[in-house]
Amino acid sequence: MANIAGNTEGQWIILSGMTISLSLILLALLANQASVTGFHSSHSALEFPKEQIRDLTLGVRDYSKNAAQLAWKLNNTTNETVRNNFTRLLNNYTSQVSTIHSIYGNNVNVTISKIVFNSTNNSRINIIWLNIYYDDGITYYACEPEIIEMI
Repeated sequence: MANIAGNTEGQWIILSGMTISLSLILLALLANQASVTGFHSSHSALEFPKEQIRDLTLGVRDYSKNAAQLAWKLNNTTNETVRNNFTRLLNNYTSQVSTIHSIYGNNVNVTISKIVFNSTNNSRINIIWLNIYYDDGITYYACEPEIIEMI
């Protein structure tokens, strides 16, 4: 029995086994953290409302072009100026878009920064400068100015 108590050869086997098991546990933790980090980084990229902002700016551009033509046509039938007609039409559009986006919890605002008229025909709009604001509580987007040229 004294021979067994003095034998220390098994301690190296136990120590190497513990070292290997701890290194495997650390590698498993690192692999787990890498997959969780990859998930969170890709998920945050999906949360950015790129499509909503793109649809908003394209809609504002299309409507502004149509509203500029309509403002010029309304100027021929009424005594209001093209600027007043366009401002009224864009304010109506902004309130409708803002109402639609507020249903989804987004705050949208479109304001007129500057209107440039054609130098030859002073009643036709040539360039419109708009400010577009989008806020969904997480992402704030401001386009100051969005320049729209009438072709």
